[in-house]
Amino acid sequence: MSKAQVIGEKAITIARNLGLEEQLAYSLTDTHTYSMDGKAGRAREVSLEAVELWKKLNNQPMLADSLGGLVAIHVFSGDFDAAYRFSDEAYEISRRIENIWGQSYSRYAIGFVDMERGDIDLAVQHFSQSLADAKQSNFFAGIILTQTFLSFLYSDLGHYQLAIDVVDSVFDDQPAADSALAKSFFSGAKLLSRVRAGKLEEAEKMISQENFAIDQMNFFAKQYAQLALCYLPFMKGDYESAIKVTGDFLEQLKSSGVEYLTPELLLLIAKSQIARGYWDEAEKTLKIARSKVEKLGSRRSQWQVDYL
Repeated sequence: MSKAQVIGEKAITIARNLGLEEQLAYSLTDTHTYSMDGKAGRAREVSLEAVELWKKLNNQPMLADSLGGLVAIHVFSGDFDAAYRFSDEAYEISRRIENIWGQSYSRYAIGFVDMERGDIDLAVQHFSQSLADAKQSNFFAGIILTQTFLSFLYSDLGHYQLAIDVVDSVFDDQPAADSALAKSFFSGAKLLSRVRAGKLEEAEKMISQENFAIDQMNFFAKQYAQLALCYLPFMKGDYESAIKVTGDFLEQLKSSGVEYLTPELLLLIAKSQIARGYWDEAEKTLKIARSKVEKLGSRRSQWQVDYL
């Protein structure tokens, strides 16, 4: 447990023991570091308790904030219906009280659900509106995240140069570029945009730079970097390494309760197994991938599973 989480848990215990409901609600809301460290279960638990307290205290801005925090937790854990419910509720509250920051926060991750369900136009609409609201309200984390997600979407669709342009453009915003989150999150996002575009020499040069330190990134920030490191050996034809690296990453996500990348990673393993002639193993992997796709309702990955 990180130092911030230890302090947060102490604050929660003290506020709970003293019966300080408002302080307890704030302490519960401030424990977003659980999501950053891949502890989705605890993040969900404290956020749901915070929501109930803010409702009881009738604090609409903080209620919207806690609901917004639940969106990403449920997107990445694969509970898309719940993510949409929390997003809609948070957005409606923020719209009603004219909180532009809250509008951005409530929508910044929901485009992933649209993307997985095959509604690309709606995904772009949600990401773009969240980005516009983030810029209007100086929500720098929102700027970082939405541009990264847009880049992910465009590269997934094969619009590689557009993906590169989108992810690179955030550094035009100096306050965001100076933040630790930006430097770690965008290192991974920039790397992924290059690997997917087949710019492997540029990608390997980025990895060799001293400031690319994946071990120093938090769990949330390094997911794109790790995804890129799964694709890199596959793109180079080193299928054994691709199977190993991707399998290890898949286990990390599984232990953290993260589901949204599972079909893509299983497909990458299956493609690598097919390339090596491991037909029986590939068939087993695709069977697991198909069950995950059905569970998530992921049209983004379904056609690839059916094709293979």
